[in-house]
Amino acid sequence: MATRTSARVDFEDFVAVCSGRLWRTAYLLTCDATAAEHLLEGALARAWSRWERLDVPPEHAVRRSLVEVTTRWWGRRPTATDGDGSWARWTRLGRRERAVVVLRLVDRLDAVDTAVLVGCPERVVAPLLDAALARLGTRDPVPSLSAAVAGTGAHDLPERLARVDDRAHALRRHRRARSLLATTLAAAAAVGAVSVVPNLVSGAGQPPPVPPTRIVPAPRPAVPPPRLLGRRLPATVLARQVEFVYFTSEESDRGAPLLRATVAPSREPQALAWLTPRGQPGRVVVRIDGSLITSSPGGRLVTGLVLAPDRPHEVVLRATRPGPEVRLALAVYRWPQP
Repeated sequence: MATRTSARVDFEDFVAVCSGRLWRTAYLLTCDATAAEHLLEGALARAWSRWERLDVPPEHAVRRSLVEVTTRWWGRRPTATDGDGSWARWTRLGRRERAVVVLRLVDRLDAVDTAVLVGCPERVVAPLLDAALARLGTRDPVPSLSAAVAGTGAHDLPERLARVDDRAHALRRHRRARSLLATTLAAAAAVGAVSVVPNLVSGAGQPPPVPPTRIVPAPRPAVPPPRLLGRRLPATVLARQVEFVYFTSEESDRGAPLLRATVAPSREPQALAWLTPRGQPGRVVVRIDGSLITSSPGGRLVTGLVLAPDRPHEVVLRATRPGPEVRLALAVYRWPQP
């Protein structure tokens, strides 16, 4: 079972510091608050799903995703506001014109970076900007755009992070499924080549291959459960009329309202238990493989949730009321050995 505590702290700090101005960019590109939030959450999820492999600063990666989706792939057209106000003129601009104005004048990027993000030659940036300003009827649209954005971008940070987590998990599942499919197809092609080519070269009469021997691991010795968050874990928990035996556990740092763990696959089902310190307020939300499974009151030890066998599982615990004393712990119990 492994956690990504330091990476998670870095990501949450990035979202807290930068998501406000990135939301402003998304809103000016889409001209719609709901679409901007959906667009930003998708861009943040893509960044988080490959956080430790980003080859550019995170803010640049997210902004690039926002611009790419709105200028090249996004099929929705903004609805122009009635009248001839500055916002109505803004919504009538083309997507690339809006992107150039936002990147050059609002986000203060240079022409080179703007050209890279918009996907056009650098020499095209200045004519696009001049054409957009001519249609807007001003050389300085920033005050009116700032006024249009003001008061529309206040969002609850924990809820935004929770939705980003959901979408990042979906992206990871999709990538794993594609990788598994490619591996399966490659293995099938290799097996076909190995089984057919020798017969074509050497003729019939080859002895049949010896089936591989299945190695059954020896039973694990019982591991005494440790004390977590000031209380002793039970040696066994009852779930679905079976007493599961303690195997391993993990706890978060003090003040961390989120604990993410990968539970390794097992040939038999595994049971989960989670707990928070006595007296911790709020609730604990439990997600498995990106899906919301249950929630429980804080300050308790909760048991009885069983994981399917033969595959890994991503388990996320989230405290709904963050605070400096918040802590979370997760324990895994194995199917009893015969």
